[in-house]
This record gives sequence, C-alpha cells and structure tokens, in this order.
Amino acid sequence: MATTTKSDFFTEFFFQVTDFFEKNRTAVLSVLGAILLAIVGAFFWNREQASKNQEATTKLEGIIKRYEAGNYSGAIEGDSTTTGLKDIAKTYSGTPSGEQAKLYLANAYFQLRNYDEAQKAFESVSSSSPLVKGSALAGEAACYEQKKEYKKAAQLFRRAADAVRNDAIAPIYLDNAGRNFELAGEKSDALAIYEKLKKDYPQAAATRNAEQIIARLKK
Repeated sequence: MATTTKSDFFTEFFFQVTDFFEKNRTAVLSVLGAILLAIVGAFFWNREQASKNQEATTKLEGIIKRYEAGNYSGAIEGDSTTTGLKDIAKTYSGTPSGEQAKLYLANAYFQLRNYDEAQKAFESVSSSSPLVKGSALAGEAACYEQKKEYKKAAQLFRRAADAVRNDAIAPIYLDNAGRNFELAGEKSDALAIYEKLKKDYPQAAATRNAEQIIARLKK
C-alpha cells in the first residue's frame, strides 16, 4: 500500500484550498486573507522567537560566569565585549532565555541589596513554567521581606508555593509565608499556613518545626 508523505499531504491540501478559493473568491477573500496573514505572521513570529532565544542563550552563557563568581555589578552591566544581564533581559524579553536572564538580573540586584530594582526585575518575569513563575514570586516576596513589608511578602510566598507545583520547593515557600504572616501579626493566617504545611508535606525538612510553631500560635 502506498504511503502518503507529509510533503504529499501539504501539496494536496494546497490545491484543495486553492480550488475552494477560486470557486468562492468574493465570499472568502476578506476572511481568508485575514486568516492567511495571521498564519504567516505567526509562522514568522515563532521562527524569529526561536532565533532570538538561541541568541539569548548564547549571550546568557557568556555573562553567567561573572554572576557565579559574585561579580554582580559586572554581570548586570556587562562590557564592550560581553552583553550584560540587563540588556539581555530587555532585548530578549518573552523568550525562555530572556525570562531566565530576568531572574538572574533580579537575583544580582538582590545580592547587591538593591531591593527596588530586584523587585521590578522579578515582577517583569513572564513564563508558563511553574518553576520559573514560583521563583519569580518568591523573589518578589523576599524583596518585600527585606523592606519589612511582611504581609505582602507572606502573600507572595503563599502564591509561589501554589505556583511552583514542586514537593521539594513548595514547603520552603510555605514556611516563609508562615514566618512572614507571623511577623506581620497575622496569627490566624500563619496558623493556617503551618497546618497546611504539616498536612501536605509531613516529610519535608521545612515541616520539622511546624508542630512547635502551631502550638505557639494557638496560645
């Protein structure tokens, strides 16, 4: 039995569409034109995004050694030969590596205790990855904690735990949420967090002190 290749299928499909278009030219002209423009636009956008992501990955690999060496200012700004995290994050925003660069940028600002800029960078991260979303929310929460805005920090840590969908990381974020709720004087919210931590992640290292904290909060 003869097989139909992908090339044959698209050739046949092309002629079917062409025949339909010729028979119904007036009726479908505006609609089909809009659809075809959207399809062509999406194709070139996806191809451009893939190319941009590869460029971002290459540039990120070039600067990350400075970040890992603790040269955070150098990693942020780069120099005449190496693109810095700030430029990578701006130029390649929307690509996976561009969003990763935003996380590194935010962490670099955080290490320099520039919490306002770190917060802005964390807030700018946009990704469908649960780990990336959770990391960005937790980073933003950490900035609020450093600025002693404990309730906002707690709420963001709680959102990070919900977003990350990871049994190793979620308990850490919940523990941070509980601590910040307590620091904010929100004992009932803190209690709810630690009870959730104890129930959902009984084996996690972050749960070790949950019993004692729950007992203290109930007093």
